[in-house]
Amino acid sequence: MAQPEEALRTPIRMSVIISTRNRAEQVRLCLEALIHQQGIARDAYEIIVVDNGSEDHTQQVVSDIQRQFDQLRYLYEAKLGLSAARNAGVCQANGEIISFTDDDAIPTPQYVAELLSPYSDPAVTCVGGKIVAAWPDGTPPDWFCPRYANVVGQTSFGQSPRLMRKGEFPFGGNISFRKEVFQALGGFDENLGKRGDNNVWGEEIDLCHKLQRRGAQFFYNPGAQIAHIVGRARATKRHFVESIFGKAVTEGHQKLAHKGKIVFAIYLLLKAARLVAASAYYLVAGPWLSEAGKFRLRCAISWYAGYLYFLAVRDDLGSVTRSGG
Repeated sequence: MAQPEEALRTPIRMSVIISTRNRAEQVRLCLEALIHQQGIARDAYEIIVVDNGSEDHTQQVVSDIQRQFDQLRYLYEAKLGLSAARNAGVCQANGEIISFTDDDAIPTPQYVAELLSPYSDPAVTCVGGKIVAAWPDGTPPDWFCPRYANVVGQTSFGQSPRLMRKGEFPFGGNISFRKEVFQALGGFDENLGKRGDNNVWGEEIDLCHKLQRRGAQFFYNPGAQIAHIVGRARATKRHFVESIFGKAVTEGHQKLAHKGKIVFAIYLLLKAARLVAASAYYLVAGPWLSEAGKFRLRCAISWYAGYLYFLAVRDDLGSVTRSGG
């Protein structure tokens, strides 16, 4: 007797969730890479595009690509925010593993298979992959400082697959979780993460801290690689300085929420002292520093100032915008 069509299908193992807003052509490039994955059956994974209030032709792009890949779904989420959009995608996901990447990312052909592989160990709860920045001119600007490569999402965890050490977490542009555990913890905190013009980050770090307290294991597999396209507007000193400020505000939140008031206060005093020292040095020695040297110092000042600024906005993180107001 013939089996029902549903019984013949390969179970969906992974749901790849992409949140997007007004980046139709960038999400097209991402989807074109995702629908041509190797090392995994086409019906063993699905792609969910969460349109977070786009006003461009994003829906048409998804519709066009659905003709090539029937495991691609479109979801509209009106509530603005990366965390809200990602959580909405998880609610519609069929995979036992959920992964998140960005609409301006280009996954390699083995991305899905490599991201899934470490989950053969039932102790592994979260897997992240490698992110390489794709600069508009092919190479980083002369003023670029690798210390702040996380502003463009570039990872620095090495070239070998391994369990991650305590305090090491995958980056949000290339991260995955067991869906059951993700939902048990309530998903991403929707008060954190990018939302419109705000300058708040850290929703994935916040969740990873919660997982770490439960004894979760985090695995890094550089074989699950994406290229993160750095647009010209982001390949600027201003973007880096403002992003570092926002990341520092978010670090203040993480320290207070997950390490407690004493640890937060100790870091606060250290940042305040370093802010004074770095600012004084910049004022005195600035004219004699190279452009790269000046930029590194500006980034450090922005980092220290952002951590202190968290105290002023701790009850309203969404008010932190790109201008720091």
